[in-house]
Amino acid sequence: MNFEYLLPRTELMSGKGVLENIEDRVSKSSHKLQMEKKMTFRYLFPRTNLIFGEGALESLGKETRKLGKSVLLVTGRKSMQRLGFLDKARKYLEQEGLKVFHYGKVEPNPTVDIVDEGAKLALQNQCEVIVGMGGGSAMDSAKVIAVVAGHSKSSPCSIWDFSVTQDEPLSITEATLPVIAVTSTSGTGSHVTRYAVISNPETCEKPGFGSEYMYPRVSIVDLNIAKNMSPELTARTGFDTLAHVLEAFVSREGNPIVDSYCLKAIELVFSYLPAAYREGDNIEA
Repeated sequence: MNFEYLLPRTELMSGKGVLENIEDRVSKSSHKLQMEKKMTFRYLFPRTNLIFGEGALESLGKETRKLGKSVLLVTGRKSMQRLGFLDKARKYLEQEGLKVFHYGKVEPNPTVDIVDEGAKLALQNQCEVIVGMGGGSAMDSAKVIAVVAGHSKSSPCSIWDFSVTQDEPLSITEATLPVIAVTSTSGTGSHVTRYAVISNPETCEKPGFGSEYMYPRVSIVDLNIAKNMSPELTARTGFDTLAHVLEAFVSREGNPIVDSYCLKAIELVFSYLPAAYREGDNIEA
């Protein structure tokens, strides 16, 4: 099953009296207030074009060319190289006449130094697009590398300058470079969100970074990459998917739209995760 889906770019506000602040209304019982929050809500539709299916990676070059002429390709240290997908990605990019620079130093729980080093490489080579390829760490790193590289054009900065732990953090603006995400696992959801998590070993902090400008412009889900996950990784990332879905479903910030997605996702996990675990090449699962 291959498809391309252009997700809406609309912020939906629904409910009685949406122009009012619900917290300022007359005090109600907690249950009634919770029900009203459920029916009076604000929902930001994702802003990422999703390309899904076997061989979807082949679209990488054409999609990237729409955004710029030089690319920083961000990966982890081993898996994408070992499985041959790094070479394929480079080939598809170069076929479109793009200059490709590889940054392959991302590790699990990426740090401030890893991000800042990647941004420095992007600046040195005048990269216009950042492509994150791999698991959540690679895609998170790509997003914040795009932030630092884009904002450092006017004045050098570090990703930590944007941290909410700072007294006066810098704002993430439209200066952020465009990002394309190519996911290799199914658990993090980083390929369609505006968030990233970065660690600072010096301060022992691990804050989240988030902005509407961090949404990947394009998300590529190639099933030929996903089916190379080991059974253990399939189980771990599948359960991660379920955990995220359950978290969203019970959240007080939930709403009917989110709930419908959650219920379907729960159904899919229970229906297909066991088969995906047992049969790694089962594309339907």
